[in-house]
Amino acid sequence: MGGILMLKKVVSTTLPAVLGLGLANVSSASNDFQKAETDASQIVEVTSSQNANLSKEEIDNKLQEIADKYDIGEKMSLEDQRFVQSYAMKANNGTNDEISVRSIQDDTWKVSGVDSNSALGGTLSGTVKVSLNMWSNNISCNLTTNVTKGAPNSHKTTVRIVAYGFIGGGGTYAGKVADETIGNSSFVSSTAKSWPTTDSKGFGANVLYYDCTVKSEIQDANGSYLGIQGSATLQ
Repeated sequence: MGGILMLKKVVSTTLPAVLGLGLANVSSASNDFQKAETDASQIVEVTSSQNANLSKEEIDNKLQEIADKYDIGEKMSLEDQRFVQSYAMKANNGTNDEISVRSIQDDTWKVSGVDSNSALGGTLSGTVKVSLNMWSNNISCNLTTNVTKGAPNSHKTTVRIVAYGFIGGGGTYAGKVADETIGNSSFVSSTAKSWPTTDSKGFGANVLYYDCTVKSEIQDANGSYLGIQGSATLQ
């Protein structure tokens, strides 16, 4: 991620992923997503064929575009629903018989990245953890940026999670249900060449899919900027 790390089904350069943990609408949500796919088949047939040839960077960029396009509670287009289903992280909802005893689902992503330019160089490493449990969810990170070239004077590391699920009365539509960011809210002045970021935040949502974007940014006194994009592997 040119400064962005996304978590997807296998590996991503942004943290894109999606998980679902609502009890009441779990089975209907799965059926509704399938129905959405069927209804959208005529509309997205060509797009789906084109998507099959997308690079990892193009997929990451599209997921980021979708994340920025909608407000929480806003209905998604059928084409965007299909893309999220194809490339974001799906929740492990279990079978109907398991719904009443669903336990916490923890996804731990190992993050790594390296980048440099003429003024600055650095690496990004650590973990991001997404915990989903019915309506009560949590995202946390334990990340370190190490500067290997240049002299930093400020740092900023963020992890953004965007979750998708069903909205409206009775879960009528698919849309964005959460959009949370942890880490540094702005650049922090520091000349440290090792910059740790540890943070955690809970959020309430009935999640069916999610993606996360991890971004590490460095600046020096001359205004030079470096954004480190990492990749993530589900542990």
